[in-house]
Amino acid sequence: MSSFNTKVIQQRRTMSSMSSDTTTTTTITTTSPIRRTTAATMVPTTTTTVIFQPTKSPRETLFAIYELAQYKANLPMNMLMLQSFMAGIYVGMAGQLFLSVGAGLLGAAVFPVGLVALVLTSAELYTGDTMLFTAAVLGRRVTVRSLLRNWTVAWIGNFIGCLTWSFWITYSSGALQEVGQVALAIQIAEKKALQPWMHVFCKAIGANFMVCLAFWQSITTQDLLSKSMAIWFPIAGFVMMGLEHAVANQCLLPLGMILAGSASKISVGRLLYVLLAATLGNTLGGGVFVGAVGWYVNDSPSAQIMYHNNNLTMGGIKDGIKGKIMEEEGEDEESKPMLASASSSFDSNRDTDYADPQPPRCPTTRTTETKRAVSTMDRIV
Repeated sequence: MSSFNTKVIQQRRTMSSMSSDTTTTTTITTTSPIRRTTAATMVPTTTTTVIFQPTKSPRETLFAIYELAQYKANLPMNMLMLQSFMAGIYVGMAGQLFLSVGAGLLGAAVFPVGLVALVLTSAELYTGDTMLFTAAVLGRRVTVRSLLRNWTVAWIGNFIGCLTWSFWITYSSGALQEVGQVALAIQIAEKKALQPWMHVFCKAIGANFMVCLAFWQSITTQDLLSKSMAIWFPIAGFVMMGLEHAVANQCLLPLGMILAGSASKISVGRLLYVLLAATLGNTLGGGVFVGAVGWYVNDSPSAQIMYHNNNLTMGGIKDGIKGKIMEEEGEDEESKPMLASASSSFDSNRDTDYADPQPPRCPTTRTTETKRAVSTMDRIV
C-alpha cells in the first residue's frame, strides 16, 4: 500500500447569547503515512484544536496592555532611543503628507498613515505610552521609575526624529516648494504657536484621548485590516477637529520656523511654551481618561469584585441550562451533543470574558521579564 496523507478540517462557529464575541473553533485531524508491516497495522491519528477570537474583551485588552508596557519597560536604552527616534520619523512623514495635499479634510484622511506604521513597528510614541504606562503602573506591572524613563526618552527621541525629518526630508529636498504648500506650512505653524496656553492645553486633552483610544482599539483587534481601521478613524478625527498633538507639533512648528526664516513669528521660547502645554494636555487626556479609566473599570479592586460575581452568575446560568436540557430531553444520545455544546459555550465565556488572569506584578528579574515580554509581542501587535 502506498503512503498517503489525509487532512480533514472542520470549522465550527458558536455564538454565545451571553457574549458579543464570535469564537471560531478549527479542528484539524491529521492521519500520518505509515508502511504496512502486517494486516493489522494501526494508523496513528492526532487532533489539534485551535480557537481564534477576532477581538479581545476589554479586560483581555487591558492585560495585553500590561504585557506591552512590560516589554517597553525592559527595552535596553539603545533600543528605546532608536524606537523613539523612529516614532518621530513616522510622525514627520505623516506631517509632510498632511501639508502636501493641502491639509483640510484630505490631509486629515491621509495623516493616520504615520500612526499605522508606528503601531505596526512598535515604535515609542510619547503620547501612546502615556496610556500604556499609566495603566501598567496602576495595575502594578511596572514601576514609576520605568514610567519616567520611558516618557522622558520617548519625548526627546520623538522630538529629534521630527526635527530630522522636517529639516533633511521636507526642507532640504524642497518638496513643499514643488507642490506650492510653503505658505500653508508657515500659516499652520504660526496659528498653532500663537494660541493662548489654555486653548492648547484643552485641545491637547481631546487629541490624545482620541489617539489613545485608537491605540486601545488596535490592541483589541487581531488582524492587519482591523488594526488599521481601528487606528484610522480616531486619528483622522482629531486632525479634522483641529486638536493639538505634542509630537505632531514637534514636526509642524519647527518646520514653519525653518521655512519662514528670519520673518518667523515663532521664537524658540514660544515653541517650547506651546509644546509644554500640549505635552501636559496629552498626558492628562491619554494617561487619565484612557489608561486610568481602562484600569479602573477592568482591574481595580471594585472591578475584580464585579468580574468575580459575574463569574459566579455565569456558572449558575450554565448549570441551569444543563438541568433544563436534561429535564426536557433526558439523558439520551440525542441530548448529549446539545449539553456538550452548551457547556463548551459557557466555559469559553467564563475563561475569556470573566477570567481573572494575574500576570506577575512589577518585575524583579529583568532578564526573565524581558524573555516573557518578547515572547508575547507577536500576538499583541
